[in-house]
Amino acid sequence: ASSSSHPEEVFQELFSSRENSFWLDSSTGRTQLDNGEDNEGCPIISNSRFSIMGSNDGPLSRKIEYFGIEHPQEKRGLRVTSNSGNTETSTIDTDILSYLRQTLIEDGGFSDHVHMVSFNETEGDQTFHAATDNELPFDYRGGYVGFLGYELRHITQCSLFELEGGHGCTINDSDASRERTNPNVPTAAFFFADRSLLFDHHTGDWYIVGVATNDEEVIDDMLEWMKGTQAQIEAIGELSLSTISSSSTANRKNANNDPIEFVPNRPKDQYQMDIARSHEEIRNGESYELCVTNQLEAEITLPKRSDKQLHESPFDLYKILRSNNPAPFSAFMNFYNKNDDDSSDASASLSICCSSPERFLSVKQDPQHEHFVVESKPIKGTIARYIGAEGESESSDMVKTINERIMQDLRDSTKDQAENLMIVDLLRNDLGRVCEVGSVHVPSLMNIESYATVHQMVSTVRGNLDGNTSNAIDVIEACFPGGSMTGAPKQRTMEILNEIEEGVSRGPYSGCLGYISLNGCMDMNIIIRSAILTPIPNTDDDMECWKASIGCGGAITALSDSNDEYDEMLLKSRIVRHSISQWAAQQHSSST
Repeated sequence: ASSSSHPEEVFQELFSSRENSFWLDSSTGRTQLDNGEDNEGCPIISNSRFSIMGSNDGPLSRKIEYFGIEHPQEKRGLRVTSNSGNTETSTIDTDILSYLRQTLIEDGGFSDHVHMVSFNETEGDQTFHAATDNELPFDYRGGYVGFLGYELRHITQCSLFELEGGHGCTINDSDASRERTNPNVPTAAFFFADRSLLFDHHTGDWYIVGVATNDEEVIDDMLEWMKGTQAQIEAIGELSLSTISSSSTANRKNANNDPIEFVPNRPKDQYQMDIARSHEEIRNGESYELCVTNQLEAEITLPKRSDKQLHESPFDLYKILRSNNPAPFSAFMNFYNKNDDDSSDASASLSICCSSPERFLSVKQDPQHEHFVVESKPIKGTIARYIGAEGESESSDMVKTINERIMQDLRDSTKDQAENLMIVDLLRNDLGRVCEVGSVHVPSLMNIESYATVHQMVSTVRGNLDGNTSNAIDVIEACFPGGSMTGAPKQRTMEILNEIEEGVSRGPYSGCLGYISLNGCMDMNIIIRSAILTPIPNTDDDMECWKASIGCGGAITALSDSNDEYDEMLLKSRIVRHSISQWAAQQHSSST
């Protein structure tokens, strides 16, 4: 469907009021001209061309929540809630990756038959024909959309232990600090998305993606949904985005933007001691590089909006964040019960507002369909971008000159080169576990990419995957967590990091989110530059309370300086903290 509807408008109108929804949002706007890339005539870089959105309300949809070892014994396990509301709780030995692998094998037949559908606007009829994969410019065919939190490392490291010949892997039950684990945040959570929308930022086209069983009644119901959704998108396109956007911007500018005070999980003096401990481990030969992280937390009380339910508030924050910091792997996700205030069961209650620039893993079919291509784009090396003085254009010669000098400083940094190269080598090793022998290569090493607030050093690692012997879940097991969030060597470094970070769960931060498609393709980011929001019980009917958590950190090498590393941690979290302060100010301003 061609329409002038903007993705933010469509999500606002169709999905923002849903308790369970997702938006994999490619909001970067970067083009190949900025980076010297060629994407078959499309000027938009491939990893930021398409956005995908939907909710958990299709007839085949279900929500999967996995609570792992960082949670109390009685809460652990995997829960599957179908759209009918029935809940099935698996045994504690069933983990999220085992579930996804099994159901993808069972459900993968759905994608054996792909049809393109078009509707006759005057007659109301539809025509459809069998489509080949080459007819569609994107890899997504419906499937699982969600996140894997960092603590899933316990599962993946056991899988690797057994893959490499070990037997009887056990997870140390004392590793996690459960009293400091947020009970609202599962270790991992996914939707099975049988009905979703996809937007092509290059052509402006909308694609309506439906999954159906081979049942005539189910197919007819899906076609009716498609037809109705097309009409809704076209109607939304008749609204003026500029009116909505300017109104939202005006509210933020007019708000009294007092900063929210965030408290670090470990204060500056402790963080600097952690860096000293990291240097000691490096000198002792235990690690080459440790990605030490921290959590910045705040409790926020806001006036309750009479026109919105509790779970609708976080999307207002996400709109601000995506405007302040557009990024190719941004995302918004809501996981709530039907009743926002119902916390009697073990279900999740959280929102993820993510503006990540980093791809963790993608799995795509090569043009000849001979194999799958696996890609990772680790980021190591970050420096602040010069925005310019007030009233100074970002396109001015002075701003460009200053940023070119900053980028060159990053490019020449021995410390950042070392950080990046170590993670590239780690990823080559990880991908070598599942990719075809000799296929892993590095087409781009230490390229500098620019984003709204920072410049970053990015490398690209690729390999070929034999789809007959391996799949996307195997790739996750071989590579998770992302090496850019652990350091090297991975296993020993994670053990040290767990001690340094006092066993506190990182939650979704440092994990990944994205989709695993029914056709075997996958695209996952690294969850950074993100806010995790969870509701706090509140007795005041006129107010709503939230806990906001921002994960941030940096890689420690022998060349790291403790003051510089602490400042880098604050730099990486700055735009998210600023956006939360704007959100709070806007909420207060709207209530007066």
